[in-house]
Amino acid sequence: MRAATAYQIVVSTPANSKEAGETFGLSFAYTDSGGTTGDLTSFDIELRSHDSADATTGCGDEALASLCTREAAGVCSDSDGSYDVQIPEDAEAGKYSIKIMLADDDSVYACTDAFNVTRPTGEDGLAILAGEASVSEVEVEAASSTYLEQGAAFTSRWVYDDGGGAGGGTFEINLNACGDEGACENGGCGTFSTALCGDAGCYDPGTGDYDVTVPADQAVGEYKLEVVSADDTDVSSCTASSFLVVEAGGAPAVSPTETPVDETPAPSPPPLPTFAPVAPTPAPVTAAPVAAPVASSSSSEPVAAPVAAPVASSSSSEPGSPGFPPTPVPDKVVCDDSAELSFVYTLEDTKRPLVTVAHASGDRSEAGCLTLTKLYDWLATEPADVPTGMLLTVDSTTETAVNGTTATPTGIWLLDTSVVITNGVTFEIKGTSIGGDCDELKFSSTKKAWNRIMGHGGNIDIDSTVVRSWDASKTLDHILKDSDDGTTNRSFIACVSEVVVDADETCDGTAQNDMGECRMDIVDSTVAYFGYDETESYGITWKVRGLCDDLSNKDTLFDSVRVYGDMKNSDIYGMWYGHYSYGHLGGVWTDNLMHDNHVYGFDPHDDSDYLTISGNTCYNNGNHGIIASKRCDHLLVENNESYDNGGSGIMLHKSCDDSIVRGNTVYSNGDAGLSLVETSNCVVSDNEFTDNRWGFRIILGSTGNVLDSNILTENTYSDIYSYYGADEEVPEVEPFTGINTDNTYRFLNSDNTHVVDNTGDAASGELDDITNSCFTAESNRTPVC
Repeated sequence: MRAATAYQIVVSTPANSKEAGETFGLSFAYTDSGGTTGDLTSFDIELRSHDSADATTGCGDEALASLCTREAAGVCSDSDGSYDVQIPEDAEAGKYSIKIMLADDDSVYACTDAFNVTRPTGEDGLAILAGEASVSEVEVEAASSTYLEQGAAFTSRWVYDDGGGAGGGTFEINLNACGDEGACENGGCGTFSTALCGDAGCYDPGTGDYDVTVPADQAVGEYKLEVVSADDTDVSSCTASSFLVVEAGGAPAVSPTETPVDETPAPSPPPLPTFAPVAPTPAPVTAAPVAAPVASSSSSEPVAAPVAAPVASSSSSEPGSPGFPPTPVPDKVVCDDSAELSFVYTLEDTKRPLVTVAHASGDRSEAGCLTLTKLYDWLATEPADVPTGMLLTVDSTTETAVNGTTATPTGIWLLDTSVVITNGVTFEIKGTSIGGDCDELKFSSTKKAWNRIMGHGGNIDIDSTVVRSWDASKTLDHILKDSDDGTTNRSFIACVSEVVVDADETCDGTAQNDMGECRMDIVDSTVAYFGYDETESYGITWKVRGLCDDLSNKDTLFDSVRVYGDMKNSDIYGMWYGHYSYGHLGGVWTDNLMHDNHVYGFDPHDDSDYLTISGNTCYNNGNHGIIASKRCDHLLVENNESYDNGGSGIMLHKSCDDSIVRGNTVYSNGDAGLSLVETSNCVVSDNEFTDNRWGFRIILGSTGNVLDSNILTENTYSDIYSYYGADEEVPEVEPFTGINTDNTYRFLNSDNTHVVDNTGDAASGELDDITNSCFTAESNRTPVC
């Protein structure tokens, strides 16, 4: 929309997916140069394609059809802010947006966000209704190429509808070979060749895209890409056209579907899919030009609004911006399988066995690899005074452990000892699908005999596998009762960095051992049923040791020592805390399921900075779905879904400053959709908060925050709740007044709302004891401060 504020169009995004041929009411509002609404005005309304990645930041790719064709003049005349439009009957399944503009001045316009269009049920197998048909459409895009090289990364894209308007879920993405039998002809999808997702599947929150990689050893040949619902394998579809996989650095000699002929020219092959290159780290999503406003708590209909003034730093990926550390995070260690390791057995004070692993040379730069097979082989040598039975292979048919250390490993293991990895060694727990030796690790755990896997100056790499606690006496996971207070011991996994920064430091809490830094990565895996309420024992923990209890060394410590690692495309549940970190730098936590944990989902804590928390689904956690607490600054929290949690959907607590919270869908939580507690200078935009106790809370001295273009509807008590005071602990910010100051709330198209102890009609919700807060209503264009 043009920058001038003389005119305004506001348009609402369709609430659900639409079917080709469907007629529905499009809601919008128009204000003319004199501030008048309701006069009869002529508009153009366009349906636009919205498939490319760039389209998510604008009005789509290109105009496909006018939705005003039933009018004799080819325009839509309106005075009441609604118009019935029809999706063309021949519209293909895909993502679309709608653009509405003045008929006599197309520079005055607004656009909906993207929404899905599906084909009618049973037609061409393109619609999904309760698993009855197939994936509505799979479209694979890329950069002007008709082939993929071995080892190439690309983005697969598709459209899916579960019949209720939801497009998210877990999917299998497969390479299917066309072969020589015509398996890809006449709409065929080929023969299964390679799964591009791990055992956990590829979770997609509804965006319909996923980054995958062609295996480096994939056979050269002709393929199609197939997407399958993990919940119902009858729900599937594939690319319409085939493509070639060629050797790395090579080029195809023959195009797919093309048959060599003698002298008669062959017919042209059908259009080939293209592929989008994948960036090594996820780029932040740019705020959409048509944003969603804060809506009144008395309104049940969310409203979409045109772009407001640009939000500073909201789309930056420069070092030092939210989610992007000012200095690069060290790369994941590629370990050396030939490095010699040492194994030391001890009996701990708890009377539990412990195996400590290091380099035989003591040189951490050797970057050696520990695997379960190597530990199994060491135990097979029957070292003196080391008990048997600490690591057993499990029969894959009966799921019973096989006694002794001579059985052939099956890929399923039962581990009944603590393992501490030190001295730069990496413990690889990887599935056989990617060349590892562990498809499932059953980690022994009872309330009287629990264990830990800990990287203490070493590393842990969990990839394409399942790791779960296991009570062998019951042949069950070690599951806590809902009423458990956290005192029941359970096994846990932790990554600990400990470095003596100042040998003269004598404070309580300072580092005692110079062990080095740790990195732990969890990718394409399931991790379940670990942890209890004790430091470093919460379930999955990243921790920097050495912070003085009085915080006197927090600046020097975290400038020198960090803990690292990512968590991607994994399923985490049944933990005490789903995740906990302390001193974590630059972690990327994307596309995970984080659910049914006793307390929190994600819990980055003290000085865990520049984190990216994106594309995750957090639900049914006992307290907050996502909480960051105590000096976790420059966070990027975007495109998550957080619902049915006991506390807030998202909370930034105690100086989690300079962060971005955007594009999240947060609903049905026991507390606020978003809580900002003693947190400042954050940008909160383009989120939707529905059916929470409060929409968002800004409390206890939160200052300088910008809340722009959010949708708040049907929250139980109020959409916005603010009060002053102090947390029960010592405030992080000095001097501390407890008053929320200099926050900016922008309300678009939100008249007939109520503000207590202020003047004007420009805000939503009840706001008490707020100073220097500015409220702007686009409808009257007069700021009320």
